[in-house]
Amino acid sequence: MRPTRGLSGQAHRPTRRTGVTGRHVLSWIGLAFLTAATMGCVADTATLQKRLEPHYRAQRPEGSGPFPVILLVPGCGGISPARMETARQLVGHGYATVFADYLSSRGLQTACRGQVRPDEVAEDIRAVGAQLRSLSYIKQEGLGVVGWSLGGAGVLASLGGWGKDQQPWFNVAAAFYPPCARLRAWKSTVPTLVLLGGLDDIAPPGPCQDLLRSVGKESAVEVRMYPGARHSFDSSDQPPVMPSRNFPGKTTGYHAEAARQAWSEIMVLFDRELRGSK
Repeated sequence: MRPTRGLSGQAHRPTRRTGVTGRHVLSWIGLAFLTAATMGCVADTATLQKRLEPHYRAQRPEGSGPFPVILLVPGCGGISPARMETARQLVGHGYATVFADYLSSRGLQTACRGQVRPDEVAEDIRAVGAQLRSLSYIKQEGLGVVGWSLGGAGVLASLGGWGKDQQPWFNVAAAFYPPCARLRAWKSTVPTLVLLGGLDDIAPPGPCQDLLRSVGKESAVEVRMYPGARHSFDSSDQPPVMPSRNFPGKTTGYHAEAARQAWSEIMVLFDRELRGSK
């Protein structure tokens, strides 16, 4: 593959192919900082960006763009093969993707015992989102975010972490099976899908349903419940039922039909909001 240039202007070669014809991976890129005129709390945001920057895994379609971009926020176990496959498929659909790797940026391999809180993940989401807005190959008003489990809780927490008259950096969001018990209600007009498994014994759907009822109709949030689905139901690298690696006594498992339905709804929503597709 031909050399590409990072944002620093230094030539580098992509580390591997995505498997999608005409696409390429730009792995471990740095993203430019925003100026003080376009950011609040510059020092705090810049500190987060500096910590996160070495751990971005970014992919984009071939060409100069601008592309809509989807920020991917993994669960407490980190970036799995299934999440990497999700990124590859999104690039094939014409989206740039970037992982918010809140684990590696903290020197952690897991956060499944509460090492990172949802509000901390939300701060990382805001920091990465601010940087993405500054990039020439990113479509303005074309930023979406998808989170899984703890990452999904971080997405929901980020909806409520803004001032009264501020909206999040992203334009549309989705959260797979987030643990909602300690989240607070928010007021935001960002279209959001929350995708829950009826058999989830790691992040049971009840607290999320209670939370989302308290959010109210003024917030553009929709809930989808898949009765036969467990935690990680969209992880195609798992069997239908297996003991959880991170939560003893609990289960996870792939549910092909729930995953298909969930991603179908996500893509309809994201294509409409980020690409203007009807």
